[in-house]
Amino acid sequence: ESAAPTRFLALDKPIPRRHFIQALELDIAPDAEMKLSYDPSWLAILRSTDGFTSISRSNTFLPSTHCEERSDFRPTESELAAIAELGDLTIPENFRQTAPPLKEDTPKARLAQSSPYYRNPQTAEFCSWLGISDLNKMLAERDRDTVAIAHYMMEKNCADTSEITIDDDDIFADGEDFAIDTRPMLGNFEDSCSSNITSDINETADSDGLLDFTPPKIIKKDATPASDGAIILKRRKVDISEDD
Repeated sequence: ESAAPTRFLALDKPIPRRHFIQALELDIAPDAEMKLSYDPSWLAILRSTDGFTSISRSNTFLPSTHCEERSDFRPTESELAAIAELGDLTIPENFRQTAPPLKEDTPKARLAQSSPYYRNPQTAEFCSWLGISDLNKMLAERDRDTVAIAHYMMEKNCADTSEITIDDDDIFADGEDFAIDTRPMLGNFEDSCSSNITSDINETADSDGLLDFTPPKIIKKDATPASDGAIILKRRKVDISEDD
């Protein structure tokens, strides 16, 4: 019995004058539910090939048919039975916007620096559900300084309309209007956030399977002294006489 063919749709980058979208017409029953489901064979293959998932720069070689290792990853009956034990294979509608939207397409925006890296809650949930390695998490943990808080987490916190009263004396108690450190040292994120915002992010991460996510490190002005060679700009207050 021959296996069903797998057809791949190759699309270009989502930029101007590129073929990055294509509409396909599929014949479905008029009373069919508007939902998609995972293919059991594909899930079984993902599981059986999980050992090849790597973020190393070296090449990963697949076993050949001449070695004792498994080289044919077509799913067996036992592997398909294990997938059936997962239950409902319907793809959940759990989209979360991780990167901020592009508000305006300008030449300046196209020359902007590369966007930071984001943890993806859909990937985290899927890998945890299937029991395979989370490549997104592996890449994020390799360089935590390049990982940013996802857009949907920040949007949720910005929607908080609670008011905070701050006295001017608390802000300018040090006698200076402002201080800028061009090379601040990194500290603890929780120290520079209100407990309300930090708890909101943690609750959101917990519900999305990203409780292990470490937010970017930000520091308050007085948490750590400036590093050697840092440039600090300060404005000196000048009293202007009433005659002027």
